[in-house]
Amino acid sequence: MALISLHKSSPSQRDVDNASFSRVKGTMTFSLTDRDKKTGYIKSKDQTPLFYRQYGVKNPKASVLLVHGFGEHSGRYGHVIENLRKEGFQVFCIDFRGHGHSQGHRGDVKAFYHYEEDVRAALLHIQRDQEAGTKIFVLAHSMGALVALHLFAKNPLKIDGLVLSCPLFALKIAVPLWKKWASIIAASLVPTIRVSTGIKGKHLSSDQSVVHAYDHDPLVLKNLSVRAFYEIYQGCLSSHALSQSINKAFFMQIAGSDPVVDSKASEEWFKTVDTKKVDATLKVYPGFLHEIYNETNKNEAISDFIHWLNSRV
Repeated sequence: MALISLHKSSPSQRDVDNASFSRVKGTMTFSLTDRDKKTGYIKSKDQTPLFYRQYGVKNPKASVLLVHGFGEHSGRYGHVIENLRKEGFQVFCIDFRGHGHSQGHRGDVKAFYHYEEDVRAALLHIQRDQEAGTKIFVLAHSMGALVALHLFAKNPLKIDGLVLSCPLFALKIAVPLWKKWASIIAASLVPTIRVSTGIKGKHLSSDQSVVHAYDHDPLVLKNLSVRAFYEIYQGCLSSHALSQSINKAFFMQIAGSDPVVDSKASEEWFKTVDTKKVDATLKVYPGFLHEIYNETNKNEAISDFIHWLNSRV
């Protein structure tokens, strides 16, 4: 999310992308899952409608809530969902506010905790929908992982474990000090000014089909509000203390050559976790770019987290 190419956006513009599923299906890899999904909307705490996808299985061993990263959407995880369902997990996904098919200003958030409330709303929906006693796990990527850690470190919500893919504790590309101050000033004066995410498909995967799909996906955000940048940045800064508060079992997967988030920051954060009190596991994938489940060797990363889940069901 490098601060690049400023341009104005009308504060009254909702700018919701109404692309149909058929239009974006070319960027997905649904097969088994596409026939058995339910879709609809749930409401976050402030009544923002959030788009969800739900994929059931017969006699589920557990539920998995999949939480995407900034700028993308849940429709990019078809192959991950299919692997989970083949292993007997029912899967639930949401699009964050301002993302994908959810409502809200594109790429904007008034406060970081609103993202936390989006995840909480999804969890409450799962708890109401599934049979009593079914375990719940959360699989979260990048900013989604940061949001999940904030939520579960602060709230006694019932889940049975977290898989954290390339969590966003710090950006890989250093943001100059003047740009940080500019974001603080602009966030208070003109919060809807847009800044480029600076993220392209080549930063996410070495698989050229993934690169092309990301760069041409009409639901992928190419920019965000300066307010959202500021709120996410503050979420990163306040993440250091979370290692002392988190009490959920978790498996952290880190890309060894991530050009988007700072992998070293993730490793340093992990070192501050008391692994005598918390069931915590870390694995680094050398040579992988940011989206480890979309890399050419994605099967390794996917099979690792499925093994971790199976061992805790």
